[in-house]
Amino acid sequence: MSPFFTLIKRDLQVAFREGGAIGTALGFYLIVVSILSIGIGPDLAVLSKIAPGVLWGLCCCRLYYLWTGFFIMIMRMARWR
Repeated sequence: MSPFFTLIKRDLQVAFREGGAIGTALGFYLIVVSILSIGIGPDLAVLSKIAPGVLWGLCCCRLYYLWTGFFIMIMRMARWR
């Protein structure tokens, strides 16, 4: 298994062990998608055109948040040694 997939597997195990991270992520996506659809309007043609971009943007924001937290944790661990 490649190092990338090993890292992803470890991150998923930590997320499931903590429990709240999965619910927080799903709640974040649900709230943002709901508010965006209310703000843009009920036109399905417009919503279907922008949906892939919105989901990619949300995924990138969430990954940035997760990796930032990961690096902060690494820096704190390095200071303790």
